Amino acid sequence: IYIIDDYSPLRDVTKELLDKPANIFPVKDALLYIPKSSRSDAQGTSLFKAANPEFGATFTYFIKEVPKTARSERRVKEKSLLKENKPIPQPTLEMLNLEKLEKDPYIIFTIKDASGMVIRKITKQASSGINRVNWDLRFEGTNPIVTDKFEPSRSNSERRSSNSGFMVLPGKYSVTLSLVSKNEEKYLYGPVEFNVMPLNNATLPATNREELVSFQKKAAELSRTASGAQRLAEELSKKYESIKQALSNTPAAPFALLVKATETSNELDKILIAFRGYDSKAPSAEENPPTHVTINSRINTMVYTSYRSTTNITKNERVAYETIYDEIQPVLQQLKKIDEEELKAIETELEKLGAPWTPGRIPELKK
Repeated sequence: IYIIDDYSPLRDVTKELLDKPANIFPVKDALLYIPKSSRSDAQGTSLFKAANPEFGATFTYFIKEVPKTARSERRVKEKSLLKENKPIPQPTLEMLNLEKLEKDPYIIFTIKDASGMVIRKITKQASSGINRVNWDLRFEGTNPIVTDKFEPSRSNSERRSSNSGFMVLPGKYSVTLSLVSKNEEKYLYGPVEFNVMPLNNATLPATNREELVSFQKKAAELSRTASGAQRLAEELSKKYESIKQALSNTPAAPFALLVKATETSNELDKILIAFRGYDSKAPSAEENPPTHVTINSRINTMVYTSYRSTTNITKNERVAYETIYDEIQPVLQQLKKIDEEELKAIETELEKLGAPWTPGRIPELKK
């Protein structure tokens, strides 16, 4: 028994369609609203609930065939040779390494608004047959991305939970499908148009939705800048700890250079305090002595309030935006000076002194 909430795409399946390389079936109108949390507290063992259909726009698509990776192609050849009782050539280490570096084929859904602007890209591992993927009707998020391994084919659910931004405007959108294999992107199908429609069940709907989304875009850009600046300050702070240690371990290094590095390190510490405040062992913020409101605290107020809201922008959100915008300007200038001038200058001195390598520095070989 198969229970499917929407089997309408199956009505369009024909032999001619299945002979095509790919297809995106007609997309139902997507309802725009704030989904309720699925959390249920203290309901006992008698509680039963089934999962709702996924929120957002559902793309049902068909791919006839997925290209093989170099590793898969090699294994197919080896099986054929084995059946024919022929010798199997041993792959070189270079070939095996190239196979290791190659990413599995993956597909990209490119979503555009009515003006043709790209709103979101959703990636998923490529698989043949009829499949589905969902878009949560949100812009791409602006959180910093730090990873040890590039994984383009992460599932949409992982992408949504980790890096989704504010909700888009109601209106007409389109989606296209492409496939990436062996580091080349190939267009497969589209564009297919669909509508994003508000559910109109809000108690206090925004009087001007365009103004709401416009502010949210500004807030997202400010949040992107601030979170990126904090990460840069943290990276620079770590670099300067290594630099101070390298200067201390270099016999020829003058003490004045260590003093200079320490002063810059202290400046970075002040910048980080401006972002996240002082370290405290108090169980809650209310138990700390009065102090200046941090940049992160204002950003959280501005972003969190709007993330699950379809009402007008509040006064506190506007005040938070203006305050952060003004406070972050000198911080950005100071970070730019440290990163582009002071860091390069002290790294040049470290190379002249023959100091041990420190992160981010290109070593120079001397004869």
